[in-house]
Amino acid sequence: MRHPQLGTGLVLAILLLPAVTQAQLPAAGNERAGWLLNRAAWSTTSLTGEVPDPGASDGSFTETEGDVYSQRRASGKAGWPILMSAILPGAGEAYLGYKRGYFMMALDIAAWMGVKYYNDSGHEKRDAYYAFAEAHWSEEKLGAAFWTGAGDANPHYEEIAGLGLEYFQVSDSEFGYTELPLWVSREEDQREYFENLGKWDQFVFGWDDFQDPHQLFNDLPVGDIANLTLAGVSNNRELYRSMRQDSNSDFEKRDRLLYLNIGLRVFSIFQVAYLQGLLGGGPKQNIQVAGHPVALIAESHGWTGTRLGFNVSY
Repeated sequence: MRHPQLGTGLVLAILLLPAVTQAQLPAAGNERAGWLLNRAAWSTTSLTGEVPDPGASDGSFTETEGDVYSQRRASGKAGWPILMSAILPGAGEAYLGYKRGYFMMALDIAAWMGVKYYNDSGHEKRDAYYAFAEAHWSEEKLGAAFWTGAGDANPHYEEIAGLGLEYFQVSDSEFGYTELPLWVSREEDQREYFENLGKWDQFVFGWDDFQDPHQLFNDLPVGDIANLTLAGVSNNRELYRSMRQDSNSDFEKRDRLLYLNIGLRVFSIFQVAYLQGLLGGGPKQNIQVAGHPVALIAESHGWTGTRLGFNVSY
């Protein structure tokens, strides 16, 4: 070595470096030097969030965010955010300090408003098509279509009397129509009663604007049920079916929003449990080491892996 004095000085500096205190270093480098000198102690820090207090001479530890969550789990308080999320999705996240909770709460409230709107709309439209059926469909006229003597009992039904017997085999009597497939009286099941009026072809004879398909079109095969679905046979029936479909569409939208409300609660419950470390997750911990922020992350990754990370700023 061409400069033996310089080499000797470097060796002495390395040997004496552990004995140098922060107070002995220049003011501008105290913090960084302190961090470097105590790195051995900090390197053994566990992932619980406890770190040596650089300002304490006895090696005591400072409390971090991770300790708060551990204490909450130990005291049973971790269940409160989960209960809050079950009642109002996002409330548990907001309680833990996560802003995403406010978005989830707003989404849940909006969904409930949608549930009420579509539920009310669906019932209003259902009442409307019920009233339409009562005004334009008659059980008495349906019965006349399956009784050849209906014209004698009421001349108004002379043209339709017995017409239904060409399509469906039931008793030729005043109440023969009760033998029709899927017949349900209003007293037995009102919902199915009104559904059947427009859904099934055997009940088309009861609409007040029903016309014999053979009078509308020539050369139609006798007894073919497809004749009863031709345009013009009963326009009121088609209008009724459209009204009923609009009502059912609103009820379907209501149900989808209900499923969304349920899904939000399930998701929020599991997310809050994860954020508190009950499912292997936990918060990102903010640790101060010698005045320098250390971002420490310990969280599960997939079903079997764990992701660890940290970042030191100085």
